[in-house]
Amino acid sequence: MVTYQGMAVCAQCKPAFFQRIQEGGGVANVDFGQLRYASFGVRFLAKLIDSIVLVLAQQLVQIPVALVLPLTNSTLGIFAAFGPGMLVTSAIGMLMQFAYCTYFIGKRGGTPGKLLMKLKVVAPDGSALSYKGAALRFLAELVTGLTCLIGYLICLTDPERRTLHDRIASTRVVTRG
Repeated sequence: MVTYQGMAVCAQCKPAFFQRIQEGGGVANVDFGQLRYASFGVRFLAKLIDSIVLVLAQQLVQIPVALVLPLTNSTLGIFAAFGPGMLVTSAIGMLMQFAYCTYFIGKRGGTPGKLLMKLKVVAPDGSALSYKGAALRFLAELVTGLTCLIGYLICLTDPERRTLHDRIASTRVVTRG
């Protein structure tokens, strides 16, 4: 980020911003460098879309596994729900979520739900996240899930509309276009 006359200009917008300055356009009414943070409602819809896509994809993989491996183990008594099929399908589901989020955010800047809602996950300076940054964000989102989803509500009071996992991973969700 570069600060120019009290305005924060992201690295991606800097060339266009200063080109306009050189052309005599001034800084009045310039939108360059200003990140437009996504609202809670739009982020919620994007998360809902991603959840539906993931559940459908997971079912395509998990159902065949569940047909082969028993979901329960009667020898465990009270812990019968933890059969080999349940453990394998849970692990597959978690790996699919990790791959989905890491790949799409690292490659395209957002998951299909976010892209459909015209959102992008970025670093504080507006630059794209690496695959490592996307993976860290996914792991941080697991922490948000442990807060009984209260970590998502933080964005209602945050000036940059960051959730708990955005704070942990130092990311922002912004609108595109």
